[in-house]
Amino acid sequence: LEHAAKIKGQAQEFFQQVHSDLSIKKSSELSDLLEWSALLHEVGLNISLQAFHRHSAYILRHTYMPGFNREQQRVLAMLVRFQRKSLKLNEMEEFSLYKKKHIIGLIRVLRLAILVNGQRNDDPLPPLSLTVDGDKWTLTSGESDWLEHSKLLHADLLTEQEYWHNAGWELDF
Repeated sequence: LEHAAKIKGQAQEFFQQVHSDLSIKKSSELSDLLEWSALLHEVGLNISLQAFHRHSAYILRHTYMPGFNREQQRVLAMLVRFQRKSLKLNEMEEFSLYKKKHIIGLIRVLRLAILVNGQRNDDPLPPLSLTVDGDKWTLTSGESDWLEHSKLLHADLLTEQEYWHNAGWELDF
């Protein structure tokens, strides 16, 4: 639960930095769904480590969840489904209450929040800034050598950059 809370905090922080670029209100139903997806993104680990993001999506889609309507559950499922690995956006569902561009923006925020906390250690992250310019997203830190101190994070960001490139997006850091 501690890890999920860190992901939620990081996702909130990134969302606050880019919400206006995504045309999503700072306090909105979508921001709430982002927070819930951050808290629940690993629920599928109870089934298997392999493809846990798909298991998480299945659980969130098919579990009775008081307080969420069916479409909100489908959004949660999509967010956690696309939290890692390749971005097979052709598998993304259509929604009637939400715009696809908003869901895609939340997917990007969640992926980055999970990625920068992927090492699961107690070492604090340097202050990170996320900016959006069209399809180009840039992750920076006030510490110029922030990636030199974390080679694993740098490698993970390079892999993520390739996933984004294959989806037609751009990630810079």
